[in-house]
Amino acid sequence: MVLERAGLLRREIKGRNHYCWIEPHSLREVDEWLEYYRQFWEQGMDRLAAYVVRKYQTSKRRTRRGNSR
Repeated sequence: MVLERAGLLRREIKGRNHYCWIEPHSLREVDEWLEYYRQFWEQGMDRLAAYVVRKYQTSKRRTRRGNSR
C-alpha cells in the first residue's frame, strides 16, 4: 500500500486476487533523485578519503622525523 500511495505501483483487485503493476515513469523519477544524491555522497566521501590519506601521510612523516632525532 505504501508503494501504491507513492505512485510507484498500481493495483487492480478482482475478487480475492490483487494484480500489481510497476509504474515505470514514477520509478524513473525516483532513480533520478537517487542518482543526484548518490553523486553528492560519493563526491563527499571521496573528498573525505583524500583528506584522511593526507592527514595520515603528514602524521607518518612527522613520526619518522621525530624518531630520527
